[in-house]
Amino acid sequence: FFLMIRRPPRSTHCISSAASDVYKRQAMHNKELESALQAKQSSKLEKSALEATNAKLRTELSRLNSELKKVSAVNSNMIKADHEEVRKHEDVIRKLKERIEEVESDNEKHRKETE
Repeated sequence: FFLMIRRPPRSTHCISSAASDVYKRQAMHNKELESALQAKQSSKLEKSALEATNAKLRTELSRLNSELKKVSAVNSNMIKADHEEVRKHEDVIRKLKERIEEVESDNEKHRKETE
């Protein structure tokens, strides 16, 4: 008693057609690989461009921070100078008020003496 294993039927009966299908699948697979590789290379280029932009932005940020420190120092010095001017004016005003009080006191004394 012999048992024979039968092969499944082919979709086409032409022998060369099966090989052609393999080549077609290989070509499709190769195109998919090429597309994936191009996407990866494009992604690397984009990443490189982003890193370059990031480096430029860090440099610009550092320059702006340095400029801000300089401006803040100048501003602080100007504020100190303004405070000194204000103190000088306050001293002048205080002295003028003292002098006004002296004059008013002298006037009051003089008025009392003349009465």
